[in-house]
Amino acid sequence: MSFAVLSALVLFANLFFQEVQQLSGLQAAIRILPSLIVGIVLSFTTGLFVHKIPADWIVLTTSLLTAGAPLLMAVIQPQWSYWANAFYRPPTLPAF
Repeated sequence: MSFAVLSALVLFANLFFQEVQQLSGLQAAIRILPSLIVGIVLSFTTGLFVHKIPADWIVLTTSLLTAGAPLLMAVIQPQWSYWANAFYRPPTLPAF
């Protein structure tokens, strides 16, 4: 379910950047890039401590964080800069 939220959010974030903020495809892709970086970092760091923390807690934590990402994009205003709200979306996407 978290991956479905992730996929939908990446699609709608891209559409928001291109259609609402009138950015080019390259500019929109650059704004999505932090999600990829966070996903890679979290994949490696999760592998380091997955044997120390019960899987139930990891799933619960990532599910709660993943639920926060769409909420950030739901309140974003088109005139806001990327740094005002959308930049804080990638750390809330641990499902990557």
